Amino acid sequence: MALSEIGKCLRFPAGSGWLSLPAWARFFIDIGFTVAKSARGASPRVVAIVTPARAYAAVLCATGVVSAKVSAAGSLSRQEHFDHLRSLPPGTTVNFRETPNSQVKGWLQGALDIGEQSFIVIRLQVKSKGGLTYRIPTEQSHRIEVAVKPLASLPARPHPKTFRANAPLLEFLLRNDDRDEFLRRVELQCAIVGKYAQLREEILETRFAAQCESLAVGRLQDLLRIRRFLENDGGGYLSQVYSYGTLDETPDDLPHVAIFDGSTSFLKGHGKWPNAHRVVILDRTDRQLPDAAAELNRAYASRATDVDTFCPTEPPEELEFLIF
Repeated sequence: MALSEIGKCLRFPAGSGWLSLPAWARFFIDIGFTVAKSARGASPRVVAIVTPARAYAAVLCATGVVSAKVSAAGSLSRQEHFDHLRSLPPGTTVNFRETPNSQVKGWLQGALDIGEQSFIVIRLQVKSKGGLTYRIPTEQSHRIEVAVKPLASLPARPHPKTFRANAPLLEFLLRNDDRDEFLRRVELQCAIVGKYAQLREEILETRFAAQCESLAVGRLQDLLRIRRFLENDGGGYLSQVYSYGTLDETPDDLPHVAIFDGSTSFLKGHGKWPNAHRVVILDRTDRQLPDAAAELNRAYASRATDVDTFCPTEPPEELEFLIF
């Protein structure tokens, strides 16, 4: 099953069984999928949607974003990621995904050009014990990520960390080779800003199922690969969740798409990633909705260019939206 059809096969629990996603839920997946198809570096798109209730709208939209970026072969910007790694100072601690289930930590040594091929060089072992290094070509650079915890010194022998990425929905939706590639991805495709507790419950604690000829039960985390929720299974990541209360402390990594879950999230965070495509989810009952709507109207009036509007499917009647 192609991830582009994820909305058709996802199910949610109802009593003792499972039901297909309602039209509004599929619409949010389609919006995320369509926005994510917009190229990096293009004039940022803004999609604002007013909904009767915010529940699950942002995480379903994020599911569409990730599905779109992984479905399109070669669409993940490996050259941009390679260029970012090239710009980092020698000695930066990085993790390298050797296999889908193991990674090793080392020091970035810089970039190396040999003919028309370019490599990122990583040292994994202290020089006195051999100084083992890897040369990682551009097309494999997505397997390298900057480590959260720096490595004070290189070991005498590299120590790969093994883990098992438990992702039942992913195992159901993708072939083994595609799944392994998915789990190696290290790139921030989607940032979700909102209330941490709400988003954690929807992503980690709510069961969803994928059903075609058979049924697999899992969590949206299987697909979203939220970095801060990966402590136990390791692996690459594609998304991140941020609390709007601590946005000033977040890294400056540029997501392809930023999703703001609620008026407060948008009002506090709309200036964080000005070059990212943005989806704004507004709850009709939110007391700050008028302020968020006013800010969106100002952004619409001052937009730099006219952008062709788009709508992947007919929106449900209960939703209001603005696209520019």
